Amino acid sequence: MKTIILATVTIAIFTLGACSISAQQVEFNYNGRVKVHGQPFDGDGLFKFALTNKDGSVVYWANDNETFDGGEPTTAVRVRVQQGFFSVIIGDAATSGMAPLDASLFNETDRVVLATWFSDGAHGFERLAPDTDVVNPALLGSQSLRETDVYVDPTIGNDKYTGLRSGKPKKTIQSAWDSLPPLVRRNVTIHLAAGAYRETGLTLTGKTAAGGSVIAIEGNTTTPSLARLSGATETSPTTPVREGVVITQQQSVEIRGVQFEYFLSYSVYLTNSAGASLRDCKFIGSQNYLIYIAMYSKMDAYNLDMDGIDQNSTVAAITVCYMSHATLTHYDIRNCRWGCWMTHLSQVVVQAQTPSSVRDCQTAYIAWAGAEMTWNGGAPPPLSLVQDCSTGFDISGNSVCYYSQNWNQYVNVVTHTKTDTGGQIIN
Repeated sequence: MKTIILATVTIAIFTLGACSISAQQVEFNYNGRVKVHGQPFDGDGLFKFALTNKDGSVVYWANDNETFDGGEPTTAVRVRVQQGFFSVIIGDAATSGMAPLDASLFNETDRVVLATWFSDGAHGFERLAPDTDVVNPALLGSQSLRETDVYVDPTIGNDKYTGLRSGKPKKTIQSAWDSLPPLVRRNVTIHLAAGAYRETGLTLTGKTAAGGSVIAIEGNTTTPSLARLSGATETSPTTPVREGVVITQQQSVEIRGVQFEYFLSYSVYLTNSAGASLRDCKFIGSQNYLIYIAMYSKMDAYNLDMDGIDQNSTVAAITVCYMSHATLTHYDIRNCRWGCWMTHLSQVVVQAQTPSSVRDCQTAYIAWAGAEMTWNGGAPPPLSLVQDCSTGFDISGNSVCYYSQNWNQYVNVVTHTKTDTGGQIIN
């Protein structure tokens, strides 16, 4: 059978009700022409479709929703052909044999093409040539109205995959992040499989989360050590060779259930008006800072386990500087030179009603250059907040520490000293 296709793809976004299940999908119209033995075909034709990258090595979608190895889909879609001309809506789940099409598939940076197979019902299927470019797929990707899950696995993943199926995960967090559209309209969760993620230059930026949506990176909130972001090599797992995660000019990021270990200058760095939430995370070792927050950035933290390993190596567990802000709830900081260091007009709010501690550090809390520290919620449990530190509080350089209980009673129940040279501790 000889078939010829002369086809164009026209993008037609169907506006659907936000409450409709169909609103989670995107569709586009595909028009073309087929001939059999040189004559325009007329009748019911059988078609198979797949969306792939240019060389066909990655299959983003197939009409049977199961063939993702680059081969021909197993089932076909019946389409009426008149005088050789056909028109079909790709992704229309109401059409028999047509799998729904998720708009987020088009967030890939690779060129997207549509591969088509045709049979007249009397002969076998033939792949029509050439494949057809999908014009301006970014228009499709921006229409996604569903919460999206992207899967990453450092062992079996491949960054050529879309990551939208757990069985076909991406390999790197950076590729998963980059695959998201510039405008995120619903919550996105990047799921991290167990394993070590050794990525150089991991940077989270360039996404706008609209309508209160959140972009979450989630490992294992019960056992963070299962999903490890490592700054070391596999052969020398405690020797830092790379920097950690940079979040810059990016809001609405949540990192949950991840272990950060053995980075160079920082494990997590927020800068340039970044905003992030860290929950149920663990930090082990860094040559300078575990978390560094700078330049008008903001962090909300809950349930952080932070071990600097060596007071002479790790400068601070949490550094807040240059007019930035942090809210800390339920944390355990240990083995750092400074537990929490705030400076240059920054603010730190400690939710003191929750069990937290800084222990085995040279100085638990240090504030200078106009920083402000506030205890919210009353006195912490005795012997819980500061333990075995040479200095509990160093408040200087026009900084202020607001504390709601009697300071003298507090310092009598812990084994540390306080200094407030050039600053104020206000009860």
